[in-house]
Amino acid sequence: MDGLLWKMQIQMLNQFEHLQLFRDKLFKGQFQELFASSMAQSLKLDQFLLFEIVQDWVQVPSLVLCASTGVFPSEIMIPVNNMLLDDIDESCGAWFIPDLIDPPSKMIDLSRYVSRLGGRSMLVNQVELNGDVRGFLVGYSEELRNFCINDLQFFSLLTFSMNLLVENSQLRMDGCFRESESQSFEMISLALVENKNLDKTLTLIANKTVQLLQAHDVLVLLLEEGGEWFRVQGRIGESVTHLAHRRLTVRNSLNGRVITTGQPLISQDAQIDPRADQKRAIGLNARSVIIAPLLIREQVIGTMAVHYHDDSYFREQDVIALCSFANQASVAIDNSRLLKALLKSQKDIEEKAKTLQRLLKETINIQENERRRIAADIHDGVVSQIIGALYELEAWNQLTPSECINDRLQLLKQLLNQAIENTRTSIYNLWPATLDHMGLLPSLQELFKHQEKLTNLRHRIQVFGEPYRLTSAIQIAVYRIVQETINNVFQHSSADKIDMQICFSERKVSFRVSDDGQGFNVQEILQSRHADNFGLIGMRERAQSIGGDLYIESEPGKGCRITIDIPIADALSEGLPRNDPNTGTDSR
Repeated sequence: MDGLLWKMQIQMLNQFEHLQLFRDKLFKGQFQELFASSMAQSLKLDQFLLFEIVQDWVQVPSLVLCASTGVFPSEIMIPVNNMLLDDIDESCGAWFIPDLIDPPSKMIDLSRYVSRLGGRSMLVNQVELNGDVRGFLVGYSEELRNFCINDLQFFSLLTFSMNLLVENSQLRMDGCFRESESQSFEMISLALVENKNLDKTLTLIANKTVQLLQAHDVLVLLLEEGGEWFRVQGRIGESVTHLAHRRLTVRNSLNGRVITTGQPLISQDAQIDPRADQKRAIGLNARSVIIAPLLIREQVIGTMAVHYHDDSYFREQDVIALCSFANQASVAIDNSRLLKALLKSQKDIEEKAKTLQRLLKETINIQENERRRIAADIHDGVVSQIIGALYELEAWNQLTPSECINDRLQLLKQLLNQAIENTRTSIYNLWPATLDHMGLLPSLQELFKHQEKLTNLRHRIQVFGEPYRLTSAIQIAVYRIVQETINNVFQHSSADKIDMQICFSERKVSFRVSDDGQGFNVQEILQSRHADNFGLIGMRERAQSIGGDLYIESEPGKGCRITIDIPIADALSEGLPRNDPNTGTDSR
């Protein structure tokens, strides 16, 4: 009750309209029964009035008429002398004023009010809630009365009963309020965990706020960059529906004041409050208003405002509840911002990964094209010239026979033949011409045969399924990986044989190369800085550049197995038939 702000002019609908305790319907009946009791009737007073102590926005104390046993007056707000409140003595009994024409100075404002209602004499006592003076109970007579000691005692008993009714009703209301508040926060907490949609979560919070506080409108305003404008992020209520996607100025407004202070605010009537944007308040039909700040890590990012359109008012616990709802809204907004930042970072990383993958693929293609060009230059230039020199030597040898010259020519011929063989080997390593002419499987068969001549590694190639033509990029990538694998086996594994299995299926094509060598610890090699590490990583990167995966399986003493899996969607060459005679045949 204390700290609550009231309107200046109010039209009463019934005698219990403005007492917040009368949200508790049980209290309304008990109030009527108390003043219909024989004790109350024995006082022979014409009317009983219940006042609450309130303060407006400039902390001027007033008494607000909350309930009456008779016809409810139109005037309900009484600015009072500070002496009345300063002289409150919680231990004193009832006061009586036999003639309202000549009251004590501290009672002058209250006496004049009762006189305007037709009263001539009155009794006054303090109403307490939880030990604090929160208002006054007044009983008046339209005739001059000299009250006796029994009258004062009966009136004190009535006031004591009123204190009990108020306190019990407040406890009931607080219990119901806390239960509803707890249920609301439970639902909101679940939404915060499960729902990633900010608008839906804020709508739920706004709905629960309206239900719990019995308000008419809720506005969630976010501060835009620069701090001069609010953006309407959420809203509930007919008077604020037109604010969708609108911007509101921060200057000269109650919401702007909350942004500046970082503290909740309450206004008894925003339409006449000098701190408010009164034109905006009238346009929104907002009267009683409470506003709470939206805080993220101690920074105010916006506000949450709740409005009444009528003469209702908010209590202190309403302000506390709104702050709790505002905290939940802040969490939802923070979660949404963090999620957006995370998704943006994830998208950026994915884009960079795709860019790196594309650059890797382009680099490999450039490398392979350069190898092909160098191989063609050597083949068409150097090898042709060496072969031409051999023909000339052969012809010269036949025309000029001489034993000494013949020996030298034979040696020169031998050197040239060796140069040709070495050059052809270099050309083959740079670019296997069989890939262009016969396809992948014949090229792999030739590779294994060639390596067997050089290294004595026995080999076997098995093909399963019906072969289909692969893209050029996949063919060269697989060929290079297998070539690197054979070199690694020869250099490091001490193996006697090497086998290869190629499986064509409806979902993927798999290439598996295994040996009977000494094996190794895969994790140790991959985590080391040994040259083998870079070779294996390069093989894996090359496989990934064509949309495939490379798996390495090995243990010390158990050989090694390297598998390349390529999905058929990435493997098939566009514009080419699935079946192709140049893919090769089973070689077992």
